[in-house]
Amino acid sequence: MRFLIVCVGLFLACAQATELISPAAQWQYYDKREAPGADWFQQHYDHASWPSGFAEFGYGDRDHDETTVTSFGQDADNKPITQYYVQSFKIDDIVGVNEPKLRLLVDDGAVVYLNGSEVFRLFLPATSNHNTLANDSLIEAVWIEHELDRSLLRAGENFIGVEVHQLTKHSSDISFDLALIYTAVLGSSAADVNINAGQPVNVTVTQAKTFSAQYVVTLGEGVKSLDIAARGGSGDADLYVNFDRPANLSDWQQRSREPGNTQSVSYKSPPAGRYYITLFSYRPFGDVQLMANWH
Repeated sequence: MRFLIVCVGLFLACAQATELISPAAQWQYYDKREAPGADWFQQHYDHASWPSGFAEFGYGDRDHDETTVTSFGQDADNKPITQYYVQSFKIDDIVGVNEPKLRLLVDDGAVVYLNGSEVFRLFLPATSNHNTLANDSLIEAVWIEHELDRSLLRAGENFIGVEVHQLTKHSSDISFDLALIYTAVLGSSAADVNINAGQPVNVTVTQAKTFSAQYVVTLGEGVKSLDIAARGGSGDADLYVNFDRPANLSDWQQRSREPGNTQSVSYKSPPAGRYYITLFSYRPFGDVQLMANWH
């Protein structure tokens, strides 16, 4: 080992929820008795004949929350079981999209497709079709949240489709609305502050879903191992490390997200250069001891 410098850069980052699809958004929909084509959830499908409206969609809600009232046909005791909804949305900066989440308001069951792949299924068997009844239902007006795989999103145009299934053919109501959100991490930087190598740093973040400062470890040639750990204090902190650039939710080399504040990552024969270390507040935390050791 020749040398190691550990410094803390005051790179303060804040995470905020941002919408890709807002509640009460505009969708195209299909509410006919006959099933649409099998590839209805694909962007290349011809949706030109599908009408447009704004969520909430449905009928029969006793609170009359529907903005767009859909059709159940002529027979109230033999209603079409499934309705379909599609829309496209654009992502200009895919790098800034972290921890995407689906928020769904539905009565009764649903399947959600993103860019042609199924991403969420609620109250329906693994295999279903236009005539499959939902097997359960949520309390009305309850939004549920589901984490999405970020890799299913893409820069530019994206396409989402949702099929909503009734619990029974004579169900009195059907409802649908959806939001798609993500965590946008915003940051600002100031001058680095040097600290002694191997000396614990006390870290506190009082706001949830927010990054601490970026702690920069600069390694010289010949270092055999680098161990980074956090422990102690209160709350719940996650550890993120990146090489050569600041770490964030979508750009990291190593991370540790165990419950609580006991986190650690290790490098064997790490290359010379700068390692950026930061703590993310899954819940607000205080007095967490962050340390880097090496030999």
